[in-house]
Amino acid sequence: MKILADSHAIVERCDREGLPAYLEASSERSAALYERLGFEVIDELRVGGSPPLRMMLRASGRGG
Repeated sequence: MKILADSHAIVERCDREGLPAYLEASSERSAALYERLGFEVIDELRVGGSPPLRMMLRASGRGG
C-alpha cells in the first residue's frame, strides 16, 4: 500500500531530523492507521453536521 509506505518514510525522516509530525485524518479508519504509527489525536474539528476532522501529532524521535 503506497500511502502506508509513504507514511513510514515521512515518520522515519522526522525521527532522523528530530522533528514532530502533524497530519489531519478525515476518517476513523485513517486515524486508527496513524495511531499505529505513533500519532495521537490532539483535537477534532467539526463544522455543522460534518464528520470530525482529527488533528494528529507525533512527537519527535518516537519509535514507530
